[in-house]
Amino acid sequence: MNQKTIEYKSSVILWIFGVFFFIYQYGIRSVILNVLNGDLQRYFSIGATEMGQLVSLFFFAYMIAQIPVGILIDRFNLKSTLTVAFLCAAIGIIAFVSVDNYFVASLSQLFLGFGCSFSLVLLLKISDNFFPPQKSALASSIGVSFGSLGPVFLSPLLAALSKIYHWRNIVLGFGVLGIISAIVGYWTVYEKKLNPASVAKTYEKDSRQTKNYYGVLDSLKIIFSNVQFIWIGLFSMAIFGPASSFCDVWGISFVKQIYGIDAVKAASIVSLTYLGTILGIPLATFLSEKLQSYKKVMVYGSSITFI
Repeated sequence: MNQKTIEYKSSVILWIFGVFFFIYQYGIRSVILNVLNGDLQRYFSIGATEMGQLVSLFFFAYMIAQIPVGILIDRFNLKSTLTVAFLCAAIGIIAFVSVDNYFVASLSQLFLGFGCSFSLVLLLKISDNFFPPQKSALASSIGVSFGSLGPVFLSPLLAALSKIYHWRNIVLGFGVLGIISAIVGYWTVYEKKLNPASVAKTYEKDSRQTKNYYGVLDSLKIIFSNVQFIWIGLFSMAIFGPASSFCDVWGISFVKQIYGIDAVKAASIVSLTYLGTILGIPLATFLSEKLQSYKKVMVYGSSITFI
């Protein structure tokens, strides 16, 4: 087996580790709050309003952490960063149900949000670093699609297990699984070094394209002064926000009450949304390349979401 084949396999294994983390964090953050909504409200002695505040703390940490996470990922070893993110998510979910204290639950949601914020950026970085340019977008889209398998499988599984075992033990079990996965991944995944020739070539290309180097603050000023960036962000918020808040938190409770069915069936119905995501993400990538337009795909996708 030649060196090139070994490097390619190590890249794929690192990518799989990143995808597995995406599946894990997406599953625990969306399924646990959704399936166990009523149990958690009784456990913490809170109502729907306080439950919504807990969820908002997760997304607040998830949003704020994106910029520092991007900086960390650019500066440190990807495998080590991925392991730390795995541990943060796992410890956050363990702390969430360790004590029936609302303040501790709030802090654990912040911790969980920070850990989960690494997932997408890491996956994009791994795909961009270790796959050819013509395949990096496809690798990213496939990875994000697989990420939606977390809610698809965990929603009905958690609903079924909660009928057999105490829900708190199940959540703690998912946390322990995350810690074990992080340790095993760190000691078994090999991150190949970037080819010095390709790094030099990329640097030379970037140097030709950009005469000045911009620091973090200058880069942020450039980004946020771009009107198109603001519009795209607002568009993404309008599409992602309602779907995420419904499917990740209130979907199962809503379906149970409206249609009078048990939690397992309700979880299976809500998980179909994530199944649509699995099919839609690579399709959107394909269509944007085929039509040579991101805007058309955005309009078509939002129209389908509205319907």
